[in-house]
Amino acid sequence: MKSLKLLSILLMIVAGLVILPACARQDEGEAIPPERMRTETEAEAGVEPEGEVLDPRFNTLEGYTVEQREAFEQEVGRMAAEYETWITQLEQQASVQTDEEIRNALNEHIEGLRQQRELLQQQLDELQAADGEEWQELKLDVMTSLQTFERSFDEAAATIG
Repeated sequence: MKSLKLLSILLMIVAGLVILPACARQDEGEAIPPERMRTETEAEAGVEPEGEVLDPRFNTLEGYTVEQREAFEQEVGRMAAEYETWITQLEQQASVQTDEEIRNALNEHIEGLRQQRELLQQQLDELQAADGEEWQELKLDVMTSLQTFERSFDEAAATIG
């Protein structure tokens, strides 16, 4: 019963991802795009910028079946590598930040992002070892982690701006 409730909640989260509009993909080495940044006040108030979206690849990822697992796992692996680049960019911005309070806040966000990135990698490893129904359940966990990471990144980026 508890598993069914958890599955229902996760399905609602994933369904919410489909409703969100698409955002631009960030290529390696690019600066953080303005549309991914919010002001600190907006972030604290929980205000989402108009038209804000998470990665458009979420829409594609949701539809993957067990038969398409290799493609799903490869795409998640690419996203995880991209997230590492995003963290590195935040670290670079923190290192040149002259305001100590902002630098410290950024470093706290970066630490949280690193932990989330490690969790995502662990989940991806578990996903690759799973089979059938277990794979479908773990896929939902991975989708939730992807969404959480992107929202946390947006909060960190808002600290700068």
